[in-house]
Amino acid sequence: MAALGCLQRGFNGPIETRRSWNLIAAGLVLWAVGQAGLSYLSGAFDLRQMLAPTWNFFFFAYGIPIILALSSANENVGLRSFLWPDGAIAAIVVVLANLQLFSSAPGWSRLVPLSVTDLGNIYNIQNVLLACACTLRLLLSSRGEKRTIYSILSGFLWINALVWAILSSFKEMPVPIRNALWELPFLLLLTALAFWPQSHGSKVAKGTGILTVGFLVDNLSPVLLTIGVIILASEIKREHIVFKVLSMTIAVVLFGIRTAIRQSDYFRGHLQIVESQQALEEANVQLTRDAVRDGLTGAYNRRYFDQTLTEEWKRASRAQQPLSLIMVDVDHFKSLNDHYGHPTGDAVLRAIVRTLTTVLRRPNDLLARYGGEEFAVILPGTDLKGAMLVAEHMRASIEAREIPNDRSGSGRVVTLSVGVASDQPAIGGTQQELLDRVDSALYRAKSQGRNRICS
Repeated sequence: MAALGCLQRGFNGPIETRRSWNLIAAGLVLWAVGQAGLSYLSGAFDLRQMLAPTWNFFFFAYGIPIILALSSANENVGLRSFLWPDGAIAAIVVVLANLQLFSSAPGWSRLVPLSVTDLGNIYNIQNVLLACACTLRLLLSSRGEKRTIYSILSGFLWINALVWAILSSFKEMPVPIRNALWELPFLLLLTALAFWPQSHGSKVAKGTGILTVGFLVDNLSPVLLTIGVIILASEIKREHIVFKVLSMTIAVVLFGIRTAIRQSDYFRGHLQIVESQQALEEANVQLTRDAVRDGLTGAYNRRYFDQTLTEEWKRASRAQQPLSLIMVDVDHFKSLNDHYGHPTGDAVLRAIVRTLTTVLRRPNDLLARYGGEEFAVILPGTDLKGAMLVAEHMRASIEAREIPNDRSGSGRVVTLSVGVASDQPAIGGTQQELLDRVDSALYRAKSQGRNRICS
């Protein structure tokens, strides 16, 4: 009934915990087979009857699926399942344990048969190790159905270990009490499965320390299985030396493959985190770029222009250097838009930005869309004469492109009106005054016939 309860819990719970519940159920089925065999032999539980080797083996083997459930990959860190190498090592343990501890086959049985005390000690050690491993898993797990598994399983394993210790110590205990104790862990497990609320979500454990210890725990159970193979194989008689060496070699190789792949998974997971961080940084850079760029033309926007002008004004004042501004207006742009359509007008603005950008050679020079068809240029460390040369280069470059504009009076091509102003912030004045002067210069250039520069 407890095994069926585990299967039902796994079937109704999250898919990532289904394998763990199935493995626990498999362990309980093995226990039930051993109990059925002993009950058939004795009719009631009697520790003296536990030397029947065929059925004793199932009480030992029940712990193997439990170990596999505890050593299954922690989904919170995105690791692959290692059931096949763990299962292969566990299969070797099962075979060796059956041959060395419980088998009566000629040539394989132990020189000294197991006594009732030896058998009790084996089960007690096994139960305590399983309970400790499960408790460690519980302490390291985050909230969710995984933690529920470890909570329920820890309670069952500790109670089972206590019952075994009591039954091993008090061999003359009355049969009714002995039977009640024998069934107690399974009744409590069944009760927990029935009434413990099921969780359908899981939270990722945080902290480097938790992940490091989790890596250790992920490999602890397979280490125990591998050590178990070595201990059991070391007791094999000399006439079976080939089987002895082969068992040890296969177990060590499987564990080595498992560890190598597990480390590769952690390394890959670390790379994915690094790549995610890099992608996030690139996305932040792109967001920052989008925040300061004009969406249509790719030039800097008005907000970034105002911020940069303030910074350059302060820098020019400290360094006692000149600061120049250029204001550019596309001639007859409204007529161009009306005649050719807005998509053509947008394409013209983008072409103008690309051309003007090639004129600006210095990294500190800045081109921004000031508004509509107006563009502004900041030239740090440039006097009026230098700014006039840059402005003329801009005007001539646009005119040389011969972008059609039948509504223009200047050769039916797109042209620019340009205003230029320069100031020495260290001497006096304000950046607003500089903006007013360059705006006035642009107005004069437009009023005097366009396609010209005024300062």
